[in-house]
Amino acid sequence: MSWSKRITLDRPLLKVSLGRFGPPPIEKEVAESMADESYAKGRQEATDELNQYILHNRREVHQLIGQTLEIMDTKIDRCLREIMQEIPELVVGICRQVFSKLDLDGATVRGVVDDVLQDLPTQRHGVTVYLCPRDLELFRGYVETMDKDYPSIEFMADPKMESGDCRVESRFGEIDARLSTKLRHIEDQLKA
Repeated sequence: MSWSKRITLDRPLLKVSLGRFGPPPIEKEVAESMADESYAKGRQEATDELNQYILHNRREVHQLIGQTLEIMDTKIDRCLREIMQEIPELVVGICRQVFSKLDLDGATVRGVVDDVLQDLPTQRHGVTVYLCPRDLELFRGYVETMDKDYPSIEFMADPKMESGDCRVESRFGEIDARLSTKLRHIEDQLKA
């Protein structure tokens, strides 16, 4: 008898029992085995899916970290360039403040003069050394034997010069050893 066919009865059925409906019954051991296999399969599928999710997130986090580090490198490089541009002016500004507060003595002024004169040849005829008036006084007070120590060198006061400045004129040209010139050279070297 086909299930697609409809049967109509003219009276109710008596003592009818349904022997079996659906697939055949499964033994308990087989059912437990199938349940265990289904559980293991579901667990493996969930584990695989979780591992894929973790792997995907790990790649995404790795990319985000890489992008963040690149951005940080760029910002750090920009900051370093800005700092490196500011350092020369800062150093020179600090030096100017320190030099303006220095109180030179005769020995220091003599050291400045000797440093400049060592750049000249030993024949020093026609050499004029210019110092600020206060430094010239300190220098003359410190050097007792000017004629012996500095023969044929003329020392002159230049009111335009500041303490610590020194300028030398000779037949070979001029040596500008003013602090402002030295600081400008330092600034140029730092910027290079």
